[in-house]
Amino acid sequence: MKNVLKNIQYRIQNNKRISIRQYNSIIKFIEREKEFKNSDRDQIYRFFEPLIEQKGRFETYGNTLTEHLR
Repeated sequence: MKNVLKNIQYRIQNNKRISIRQYNSIIKFIEREKEFKNSDRDQIYRFFEPLIEQKGRFETYGNTLTEHLR
């Protein structure tokens, strides 16, 4: 666990985002912090969302060749 925390700290200090897996590994500790005691997991996630990579969150509009046929 110590390595996970050090890696998260390193990434944040170097203006990099953390993965959702890293966030999920520390959420149970975050919930115990005084500032987040009265918050649910969704509220905590929204608070930390700018620090979390958003891989796979994109919209697809289907496959079209429209741009190649002009």
